[in-house]
Amino acid sequence: KLGFLGFGGPFAIMAACQKDLVEKRKWVEPSQFAQALALIKALPGPIATQLAIYLGYSVAGRLGGLLAGLCLILPAFFMMIALGAIYQSSQGLTWTKPLLFGMQATAIGVIIESTLILARPYRKNTMFWFMAAIATFLMSQWPAYEPLTIIGSGIACVLLSSTSKKIFHTLLLCSSVFLCGFQTTATIATTSLTSLAWVFLKAGAFVFGTGLAIVPLLSHDVVTQYQWLNAQEFLDAIAFGQVTLGP
Repeated sequence: KLGFLGFGGPFAIMAACQKDLVEKRKWVEPSQFAQALALIKALPGPIATQLAIYLGYSVAGRLGGLLAGLCLILPAFFMMIALGAIYQSSQGLTWTKPLLFGMQATAIGVIIESTLILARPYRKNTMFWFMAAIATFLMSQWPAYEPLTIIGSGIACVLLSSTSKKIFHTLLLCSSVFLCGFQTTATIATTSLTSLAWVFLKAGAFVFGTGLAIVPLLSHDVVTQYQWLNAQEFLDAIAFGQVTLGP
């Protein structure tokens, strides 16, 4: 039901999960739901889908988690496949140009508004803006290394807040392993399917926040680096994602 009718983004879907599963059906305790939501918000990846998988797992084990995740995602998956086919076949139609232009402008507006919402809880946090400024500079110079920038910022904040040698050594080891893995994966990403898998695996593993937080990373990879889409087609894809139901 949420996969077909869940309009309004991840927070609307999460609110619907709470209303239906916690308040109405009482399958999950309110305290358990709150703890799960707090943990999921701190993890990378799509939060609404992660919450659905967790709730399904809590109610019916591994099969429940698998079914909950698939049922939330599949309606939107088939919807976007159909829209992609229609989009490709209607490129030459005159009336589609102003339609898509208006949708592109709105997509940019949604991204800006979502960015402001994401930053609102940290507006008085000096460290947050300091790290954001450094990350902005690094991304403007080396956009392909966004995962390293994210991991490095996390390590820097830990080191600034703690002097524990054990934590430092653990993080140093993890970052070394990550660097080796990143270099290896970048080396083998030669074919289109391998590159496609790496781009979206990287996005799922290193993007925090709402679904629109993934946009800058995908824009660099899909438009600039691999040139699978041009900028206009990329904005059209964002607009389609916003006007359709589901995650």
